[in-house]
Formats: sequence, structure tokens, C-alpha cells
Amino acid sequence: MQISQLICKQAVDHILDELCVYKLRRREPFLAIGGGCVLDIAGMAACLYRRGVPFVRVPTTLLAIVDASVGVKNGVDYCCAVTDETYKNRVGSFYAPSACLLDPVFIASQDERNISNGFGEILKLALVRSSDLFDLLEAHGQKLVESKFEDASLKQAGVSSRIIDLSIQIMLEELGPNLWESKLDRCVDYGTFFTVLAVLQSLFAYPLNDTYLAICYFSVRTYFLKIVGNGPRSRHHARRSSEHRRILLCYHQLPPRLCRH
Repeated sequence: MQISQLICKQAVDHILDELCVYKLRRREPFLAIGGGCVLDIAGMAACLYRRGVPFVRVPTTLLAIVDASVGVKNGVDYCCAVTDETYKNRVGSFYAPSACLLDPVFIASQDERNISNGFGEILKLALVRSSDLFDLLEAHGQKLVESKFEDASLKQAGVSSRIIDLSIQIMLEELGPNLWESKLDRCVDYGTFFTVLAVLQSLFAYPLNDTYLAICYFSVRTYFLKIVGNGPRSRHHARRSSEHRRILLCYHQLPPRLCRH
């Protein structure tokens, strides 16, 4: 079992132990403060303890604010004793928090990598759903990342809060009608194929040369067109392909020649 998976499994047990020691009652809530992983672990523990106790999510990363704050599912990785393999998010539950408290002041406490991760999630939502959000990212994205969403002029103009609000609104609209994931084709999953290549690179030093990046780029593009179709949204985004290329090149560092089509 990998150390990260062992920690994840022990964390659920640790929370359950502490809830027992505290003698938390059935109707008493507890606070879950942290990023997406912490919120998942806490949500899983809340679902298991006394067959369900209320809990409140307080996301502290940009990614968690626009992603983990929305929805009702919790998942943790599982290491199978029979196969000796670890399965990502194989154990989980659909269990909603009692409330979710959002405070963007936490974003400034994150390093640049975590902020870029959250920005990538916002970019994905802009690409598949919102021209307004896309325009805001195109105009102010670099400054927002560099300032950790703390640029005074952008805050005063309401740009920072507008981007976060739009992202959460899109997530709610996309996930709300499909909370229990009866349908697995979802616009918010656009770009998931990038994860496969990232895992190969991190675990096996797999060479991500131009060929593999090209497969990745066009696979994601094909998936996007399949989900969105040929309606007004896809035509709008096709017209803005040059902007798409610039932002993708900036934040995903794809070789320029891969985006010429």
C-alpha cells in the first residue's frame, strides 16, 4: 500500500475515533476545513458515523471552492488486499453537507501550483459553458494567478468574485440535475483524459513527447464535441479557437504546433 493511500485510509479511521471520543451526537455537526481531499475524507466519515451526522464544508483551496464545494459525493482511494492494487475513489458515498461556507481569503494562503490547479478547473468550465467567464479569464487570468486573486483593482471591480461566482453557478447547473450520477456523460468532465498521461509521467517517468500530447489534445477535443454537440455553444467556441489555443498553451504548456488544426 502506498503511503498516501495508507494515510487516506487511516485518516477516515482517525476522524471516526475522534468522533467517538468526543461522543458526538446524531444531530450535532462538525466542521471539515481544508482542500478537496480533506473534505472527501471528512464527508466519508460523516456518512459512516452513527449512519450519518451533519457536517459543514469549509473549502480552503481555489479548486475546492469551485469544485468540492458543489455536489454530494465523497470518495477515498482503496487498496485491495487480494489484488494488492490501489483504486482511486473506489470507496465512497453520496452524502450532502449541511452547509458549505466559502471565503476566498483562503486562496491567498495557497502556493502558485495549487492556484493554477484551481484556475485550470475554472478554465474548463469556461471552455464548455460560458463565454462571459472565458472573456474574464482571457482579460485577467494571468494577473489573478500571479496575485493569488488578491489584486486590489480586480477585487474592487468585482472581477475576482465574479469569476468564482460564475464557476460555482455553472457547477450547480451541471451537477444539480444529476447529483447521483445516473448519467456519466457530463460537460464538467471535459479534459479528464489529461489525468491519464499525468499519472503515467509521475509514476513511471513516462515520456510525454509530442505524439502523446497530440493524442491527449485531440482525444479531449473529440470528447468535448461529443458532449456539447453541434449547437450554438460549440459553434461559439469553434469561433474562438485562437483564444482557446492561447490559454491552453499558457496554462497547459502544449507545444504550439499541436493546436494548429
